[in-house]
Amino acid sequence: MKSSRFFAAAAMMSAALGIVASAKAQDAVEWRQSPIIFLPGEAEAGEGDFVQGDPLVTFPLRWALSTRLVEDVVISAEGEEIVLGQGELLPRVVLKEGDQLQRERMIFCTRSRVAESLESSGFLGMMGGPLFNSLRDGQTCLEDTDHDGYLDHALALGEGDEILDLGTVSKLAYEELLAEPINPTRDYAQISLGNIGSRRITLNFRVYQRGNRRNFDSLRSGGFYAQGSNRFRYGDGESNMLPLLGMLFVVGSADRKEKRASFTWNSRVGLDTFIVIPNIVTARYGW
Repeated sequence: MKSSRFFAAAAMMSAALGIVASAKAQDAVEWRQSPIIFLPGEAEAGEGDFVQGDPLVTFPLRWALSTRLVEDVVISAEGEEIVLGQGELLPRVVLKEGDQLQRERMIFCTRSRVAESLESSGFLGMMGGPLFNSLRDGQTCLEDTDHDGYLDHALALGEGDEILDLGTVSKLAYEELLAEPINPTRDYAQISLGNIGSRRITLNFRVYQRGNRRNFDSLRSGGFYAQGSNRFRYGDGESNMLPLLGMLFVVGSADRKEKRASFTWNSRVGLDTFIVIPNIVTARYGW
């Protein structure tokens, strides 16, 4: 998504890095991958009849800052050849060497193979945990070394504690993208119908990354808050409404026995509003 209204995402990245700059280094080289966000304002108003487990609203997850390769990039180093394919989406990465945070470098890397899973405490304290991850999982990167709008150099992260210089590559024009969808079929946030009680209904909030569900207790991003299971009362004398992540859900009817309920909903925020998915990692993918 390229519209200027998403420059707020760049500001958010800058703010996050400002916090990172004061963090104590644990390794010789550390990195911070672009935040992952979703836009609650892009959900269209809707209504429908649902059974337990049905999704009501789905939001694609997006890189706050990234670039998409307009053609293949061939990297040759030490007798081996690496090809980054046309169309591949590379999130921006900021390096920290020692006490120096290298904000000015325009580096875009393949997605970390470390799972975006979470600490056992859930999403709480998303900015208070480890903001950098040690380079252990091997990422191939392209850099615009002279800030002329062309990617011209290749790097590798994750080879020990050093940045591995892979040499120059054929110049490739690029554009820094804001709030670009990662993979809508595998990376998304979703609100679905949970349990229906005699006086309470549950709306579940789930996050999926690389097709895998993240388990969590709660998510807090700015003024937004959600639990994994969000309960509210319904029936005569109740408001029958649940504000959740910038949206308002209203239950029209519910049948506990049939595990069925009807809802209307709409977004109460604009497309310039984003919610950050925390980047605390504790596990690896096995490939």
